[in-house]
Amino acid sequence: MGRRGCAAFAVLAVLASGCTQLVPASTLDLERGQVSLRPLLDSDLVAIPGMGTSEITAALGEPANSEVTEASDDEPAGTVTTMQYDGLEIVVHELEKPQRSFISELVLRNRTYVPSVPVMVGARRDDVEELLGEPATTEGDEVVYELTDDGDRCIVTYDGNRAEQVTFQFS
Repeated sequence: MGRRGCAAFAVLAVLASGCTQLVPASTLDLERGQVSLRPLLDSDLVAIPGMGTSEITAALGEPANSEVTEASDDEPAGTVTTMQYDGLEIVVHELEKPQRSFISELVLRNRTYVPSVPVMVGARRDDVEELLGEPATTEGDEVVYELTDDGDRCIVTYDGNRAEQVTFQFS
């Protein structure tokens, strides 16, 4: 199955559309850019584009660590909040104008949180490439798979043949 075929699954992908609500995982709609994280120890979390830090905290609880910085010069004005949970890092941009929030990056570091597709820590490289297609670039152990034509991508760091870290970046 190529990278287009992965759209049939609830791939961890966030597209900025401005909607802010939580919905049951059974109502996932990739056309609206919804995201599904299935924590092994928690109930399903579905994140919607526009979800800010308060909605994430309401769904997952207080992060173990949280850092707020000003957006860099090459980003739109606003703040960037990095929220760290056990094995999961979520980066949220909160823009000044237009006033909205969006998740720009999800990093999986262990198997506490399992995405709806088998692109997770511990996944075999062959399985990842069967799901996402050929990599766009490879540099050492870091492999980039393009998810959409808009720049959404999955970056997998491999240790041998197994995924050691999985990062989803959204434009």
